Amino acid sequence: MSNCLVYTSAMSDNYAEETGLLFKLLRTPAFRFVIVSFNHYDLVHRLESDLCSRYPARAVARVDCEKDTYQDIRARFDALSDGFLFFHNFQSVLSEQRNTQGAETPVFAEENLRRRHITAGLNLHRDYWATRPVAFIVFVRPDSEALPLRTIMEKMPDLWSFRSLILELKMEYREDKDILSMSDRLEFQTVSALDTQQQQELNRLLDRLERTPQEEVAFRLTLYPLIVDLLKEGGNYQKALRIVQIWEIDLPENERVEVWRIKGELLLRSGRMSDALTCYEAVTRFYEQASQGDPQNAGISNNLAISYQLLGKIHSELGNLAYALAYYEQFHQLLKELCEAYPQNVDYKRGLAISYQFLGKIHADLGDLAHALAYYEQSHRLFKELHDAYPQNPEYKNGLAISCRNLGNTHETLGNLPQALADQEKSHQLSKELYEAYPQNAVYKNGLAISYRFLGKMHKVMGDLPQALAYHELSHQLLTELHEAYPQSADFKYDMARSYAQLGLFHEQSMLNLEKATYFYSKSLKILREMAEIIPMYAELKKWVEDAISRTGKSPEPA
Repeated sequence: MSNCLVYTSAMSDNYAEETGLLFKLLRTPAFRFVIVSFNHYDLVHRLESDLCSRYPARAVARVDCEKDTYQDIRARFDALSDGFLFFHNFQSVLSEQRNTQGAETPVFAEENLRRRHITAGLNLHRDYWATRPVAFIVFVRPDSEALPLRTIMEKMPDLWSFRSLILELKMEYREDKDILSMSDRLEFQTVSALDTQQQQELNRLLDRLERTPQEEVAFRLTLYPLIVDLLKEGGNYQKALRIVQIWEIDLPENERVEVWRIKGELLLRSGRMSDALTCYEAVTRFYEQASQGDPQNAGISNNLAISYQLLGKIHSELGNLAYALAYYEQFHQLLKELCEAYPQNVDYKRGLAISYQFLGKIHADLGDLAHALAYYEQSHRLFKELHDAYPQNPEYKNGLAISCRNLGNTHETLGNLPQALADQEKSHQLSKELYEAYPQNAVYKNGLAISYRFLGKMHKVMGDLPQALAYHELSHQLLTELHEAYPQSADFKYDMARSYAQLGLFHEQSMLNLEKATYFYSKSLKILREMAEIIPMYAELKKWVEDAISRTGKSPEPA
């Protein structure tokens, strides 16, 4: 089965005229160094797909320059006898990382060394690369309009002398405004997870947008966020992204940063990690530049802090824990400074509490439970103060529920079972109150499902198997409802796979029912096979489930 992407598009671009010479050049297998500049990732997908289709007998390998090492590149090249080696995100190795003060932190120093090893290694071993008919297709998305050719020449002068071609692929975005024509309006008529009133409001807003002339930009700009919020609430992230795309076009360039953040959130929820990372990096660059021009502006500092939080989150999910820690520490430092400057601002206090949560999680992931517990305790203290002062605020109650859950999970790992159970029961009570007060809120429903899962885990550890199974089944039921209501949510899909895996483990170890265990493992595997290419940790769980199926005995996968 081909591992190439299928491309479809009706947008205006210069693809045909730019790639014609490349396709002729590649008819003869030989070493090539091709630089491809692009302004839209669909162009990358299209070129890869075309090369695979035109030259099906040639092998393909890929490098992600944002995370792979020079040794990874060498290994992938060595595995090819001919074909194509695609270098994604090559622009990332052409610059070095610094913090907002221009300093190179230890984590950034390690990353900068990785980048230098790639450019230096590619340059110094040019004669070795030329020994095989492998074409290096290097994708560069410039931060500005100009392709950074001078930087490539300076960092890799020897390899530069081998260059075969430079392509500048460009796509016109404005034609995407046709997406709300009557011909495809039916796609927006029914949105999952919206009630009747919300669906009617969505249809009304879409109708207004369709009837509003494109030159009436100011009014259109009032409609986009309302439409996107409804689509996002309904779990239709792909449709929301289509609206965001035309929303971004209507905005002046210096006002697009908030739309980039929303786009990043939608991409993240859809599981498109690399694309989300690109959006969040653009947001962060914007606020870093703004903060240097106005360092005393609290709003800019807060937005920069949120950007660091988002970068930390995505690097954490990608498994880049050192990066995640560095960004979480910058997030925490900015919120600490804001709280010191504005001690009465409850939003900054909540942000600081959240920063402690993320620091606790990353230290737990790194195996440093002592620091994790200390950070979780700080978060719990702040959320308790906020909840005590504003008991009707659901965000503070949810923050307190999460902090109790984190404490319980950490105490359980440390062997403090009575304290762990008390924390998990408190978390569950708060989560239950939130869900009962806001039954349509997916976040609170998911929180209740998680609380059931941890109660099930605690009762299993304490030997109460019937109660443990009951809690796991309650958790699974809620997650099933969420997955069915929000099928495009990568998080809910992954939670379903994990829930099946946990039920399988429970029936294997506690109930000694291997047939039922294998059934649940197979259900988990079916989901994970769809997701393993998206996020590394999905692939890790997939392997664990495959091993579990081998351990319990093969059985047909459920339909």
